[in-house]
Amino acid sequence: MKLPHILEPLKGRLVSKPLWYIYEVIEAYGIEVAEIKFPPGQKGVYYKDSNNRVILISSMLDQYEKRVTAVHELVHALLHESASILCNFNNTWEGKLEREAMIYTARLLIPEDKLIDMLRMEYSIYDIAEEFYVTEDLVRLAMNDIGRG
Repeated sequence: MKLPHILEPLKGRLVSKPLWYIYEVIEAYGIEVAEIKFPPGQKGVYYKDSNNRVILISSMLDQYEKRVTAVHELVHALLHESASILCNFNNTWEGKLEREAMIYTARLLIPEDKLIDMLRMEYSIYDIAEEFYVTEDLVRLAMNDIGRG
């Protein structure tokens, strides 16, 4: 799955950047970002109406989870804006959109060439996650995406 044209400007810009920087990038797209207390299990959501575009992130997440969630929701905002209504009616479609958003999140936060080099040097999943300030789950997904999972 090649990175879509609309995401290309983000390639390399978000790798190992602090959360505040990611929030600034999101806001540059005209999308507000706020942290709120969500019910357990809910990490984030992208919301759009006629006047607002907002990404809400759970304040209960750690910094790595917030980074991953913020980029994940930005991917939804840029790629799946017109599909948000469909998600309420078709779980299969929603699953495909979620998987696509996660793969692109991994590609934006974990450079493939660096991941391959680190795997060759036998870095652990934990060490790779620490290097890129992401979750171990995202590292596993990135590894599967390049056929190294």
